[in-house]
Amino acid sequence: MATLTIKQFSSLSKPEKEDVIFNFGVYLVAYKNLGHLYSLYQLSSFYVEMVYVLKRGKALIKIKVHPTPNTIDRFLDKVNIRGLGL
Repeated sequence: MATLTIKQFSSLSKPEKEDVIFNFGVYLVAYKNLGHLYSLYQLSSFYVEMVYVLKRGKALIKIKVHPTPNTIDRFLDKVNIRGLGL
């Protein structure tokens, strides 16, 4: 897949965004909080957050683009690096 820009990704429909994320995105981390599941993926040169409501059978309610790593701080403490030998 050619490099996808944020503008191109944002212009897609919700089902198209899901398809692109699941087929070309790199899963990074997920966490649960207050009945929601937050999943983070890297796609091209940006990040995509997917928010699900767990009470509705894991219904996707939001897809949010993060243009830089500066806006994904809340995911960083969820990353387990113990097995990396650092």
